[in-house]
Amino acid sequence: MKDRGMMKWLPYKSLVEQAEINRAMNERIDREEKPLISEEKAEEINEYLTQYFGQISKITYFRLDHKRVLVGRLEKISGEQRFLIAEGIRIPFGDLLDIEDA
Repeated sequence: MKDRGMMKWLPYKSLVEQAEINRAMNERIDREEKPLISEEKAEEINEYLTQYFGQISKITYFRLDHKRVLVGRLEKISGEQRFLIAEGIRIPFGDLLDIEDA
């Protein structure tokens, strides 16, 4: 008996409505919950930002239901507006999970 391989899945995606529903289901499955950081970790982040002097940093932050990591120099730190900019990406302080020397 010959195996049809991936051919057997073709009818599964044959309807446009099914493709949209499958895409939405996969997005829900791939979502992550935003992790909470401890007071201690928040203090470590604050201390790092106040003592920053131009070194390359590894920034872990949460955006669009996923944890992301960025390595680069901080271009701007705004304590008043509570955000930082690194490699052209604006990251609110509330999205920061960790920051350390790279």
